[in-house]
Amino acid sequence: MTLDSALGGMCSAVRWFLYALEWNAQEGKYEKFPCPSDGREIRINAADSANWMTYDQARDALARLPRSGAKCYTLGFWLTPDTGYFFFDLDGVNSGGVLTADAQARVAQFPGAMMEWSSSGTGLHIIGRTLSPPPIHRTRPKRGVDLSYEFYTGGRGIAFGLTGEANGSADSIHDAAVRALITDVFTAPTAGEVVRPEWRGPADDDELIQRMLAARESAEAAFGRKASLAQLWRGDAEKDSSHDMALAAHLAFWTGCDEERMHRLMLRSGMVRGKWTTHRTYLSLTINKAIAGCANVYQEPARPSPKPPAALPAVRNASELMKRKFLPVQWAVRDLLPEGVTILSGDPKIGKSWLVYQVCLAVASGSILWGARLPEIEGDALYLDLEGNDRRLRGRLEVLMPAFPNADLTRLHYATEWPRAEEGVKQIAAWLRQHPEARIVVIDTISAFRDPDPGRKSAYATDYAVGEMLKPLTREFNCAIVLVMHNRKQASGDVMHKVSGTQGMTGSVDNVLVLERTRGDIDASLHVNGRDIEDESELAMRFENGLWRCVGDLADVQRSKERNSVMEALTQIRSGTAREIHEAIGSDVKISALRMRLSRMVKAGEVVCSGGIYMLPENFAPPPIPGV
Repeated sequence: MTLDSALGGMCSAVRWFLYALEWNAQEGKYEKFPCPSDGREIRINAADSANWMTYDQARDALARLPRSGAKCYTLGFWLTPDTGYFFFDLDGVNSGGVLTADAQARVAQFPGAMMEWSSSGTGLHIIGRTLSPPPIHRTRPKRGVDLSYEFYTGGRGIAFGLTGEANGSADSIHDAAVRALITDVFTAPTAGEVVRPEWRGPADDDELIQRMLAARESAEAAFGRKASLAQLWRGDAEKDSSHDMALAAHLAFWTGCDEERMHRLMLRSGMVRGKWTTHRTYLSLTINKAIAGCANVYQEPARPSPKPPAALPAVRNASELMKRKFLPVQWAVRDLLPEGVTILSGDPKIGKSWLVYQVCLAVASGSILWGARLPEIEGDALYLDLEGNDRRLRGRLEVLMPAFPNADLTRLHYATEWPRAEEGVKQIAAWLRQHPEARIVVIDTISAFRDPDPGRKSAYATDYAVGEMLKPLTREFNCAIVLVMHNRKQASGDVMHKVSGTQGMTGSVDNVLVLERTRGDIDASLHVNGRDIEDESELAMRFENGLWRCVGDLADVQRSKERNSVMEALTQIRSGTAREIHEAIGSDVKISALRMRLSRMVKAGEVVCSGGIYMLPENFAPPPIPGV
């Protein structure tokens, strides 16, 4: 059975890294340390989530590195209590393919658990799940139990074997077996016991000794006012039990409580005395007591991985560009809202939310938005009404529904609460993945979505980041994202300058719609501009009873209104000079502008002029206001 199949849910956890293995012929086993994904001989901090990968990424990286020999690599997994997995490491239990009697009993104790050989081939790994985890730190067998077993559920890295084969499943649950194992083999933790961090340091003894002796921390501060480590190492201290314990306490810290290594280094120190060898258990008892009292261990600073050279920007050829075929731009609302990030800006309380709600309803139901338009292409719509509530949304929907009598509302989705900024973007991405036919997402308003604390960014950079964080979604999912916001209070002749914020706001998005209406007036204008909108346009809009409709091109409608005012004046006075018509209109239009308007209307046959007297032609019928 392959390791892939046995790992189960561990494959979906983003906690993977690589171990570098180097064969220690003297010890007859591999020495290991966590390394970067390219196999460089740099020790990384395996507990740092910044160094974790997905299982697929780790497996692909491993495929490019040697899997056997004196120097090779294997998969690593950082275990924490929230994963729910345990790791039972049985060292030295395989001799010529035959397990020790106790190891066979332990295997029988965990039926169905994942099992694999260690990298050296002499140890066995058992991995499974426990719903009621024991202590998270590594535990050691009880005193008098002569077994090289370790058990932990967190704070350690798992170095998998080299064969790529395993039996059973890591997802199998073994609560009863774990409780029995802890009772039978391992010492239960005492109340308030401190969990030690993971040790990080050099594997070579000589290098470790150099670091110990070069350290500036005094023994008085760390080890109960005994002699310094340098003095103890040289043997410049009285050779008694208290100084033996002081040296053992130092070595527990520097070796990460590695009992075997502590024993080896103690015998290299200048404190060696006859009692250590003639008294069979003295040195072991001293070392174990030092380990029991050790609450902290050495952790060398993780070396930052050197940054790889930056890849050259992709430079392409214009001739090849002309040969490429591109899909047409997808429109959420035809000729009005293309795919991309769009700002809809307008003064407060003039109907922006009504407009985007109407748009979402038309898209979700595949209905006609207004007037003589064709039905919109149906797709899912998400309306984030971050300043509204369910009651208001229900009330507005009841107002809109008569204009959409056969609308199916199942594809119209909404929320009144949503995470902000980057987390909010992640949640929108998740929703879009669940709704692959989505065509539009509306965020109303962007001020309730963006990060309220920009930190030290400039105002321009903060505004520009709004569109930049949403653009990748529109490119990945080919949808429109509409950001509703307010116009600035200052007047401006350039419609783009009416959008609140710096130019970073309009510069970061693909399209800008600006809605202008005098509060209380039913007529309004909608300015439409964007990168994928070929012709900038201004639409004449009308807002009546909660429903928006477009009544035509703004210039045409305004021109029609001007001409209708002349016809209405002539209907009243029947005929008259330009000045008499001007007085009848009663507007602030200049007489010179009116004379030019009358001249155009005469040429169009809309007005008859004789001797400076204007009148309507016979059988006159005023033209209707155009609609779309």
